[in-house]
Amino acid sequence: MRKNGFVFIETVLVICILSVTLLILYSSYAHILRVTRQKSTFDTTDSIYTTYYVKKIIDNYNGTDISFDQFFRTNSYCSSINDNSGFMCDISSIPDTETQLYQLKNIYDVDKIYYLSPNNILTNENKTNYLMEVDATTIDYIKSLGIGVTDNILIVKYKHSYSDGHYEVYHASMEV
Repeated sequence: MRKNGFVFIETVLVICILSVTLLILYSSYAHILRVTRQKSTFDTTDSIYTTYYVKKIIDNYNGTDISFDQFFRTNSYCSSINDNSGFMCDISSIPDTETQLYQLKNIYDVDKIYYLSPNNILTNENKTNYLMEVDATTIDYIKSLGIGVTDNILIVKYKHSYSDGHYEVYHASMEV
């Protein structure tokens, strides 16, 4: 009887130790995957270069020199985030009649354009409400920028779709 009880307790202890070890390995593996994903999708050379051209198109939108603030306030495809703390333009639903923004969508694979301050988002007391209006990959990107960026910046989300149905999302930002 004693021998069977000892084997049972020994088995339970081995299972507990293996569970803790697997939990530690899983968290390490998840961290490595997250860091690798950030390095391959945040601020790549191609996306920074393309963001420069997105900025130039917005600078010269419809042949006029307008400020970023004016562009985001007057464009019907843009909306304010959390009471004008920032702006977002959803380029994914733009028709082909809107030539310059349609060009951003089709040639540069732009999905969304944000004009905001990461510091205002991350230190705002209502940051949960603010982040609810932004998609998850952009939240990760904003958190990677950190609270050190206090000025409004242009953040561009690129979504490259493949013929088999899967897609990749990239982000890049630029001070304006």
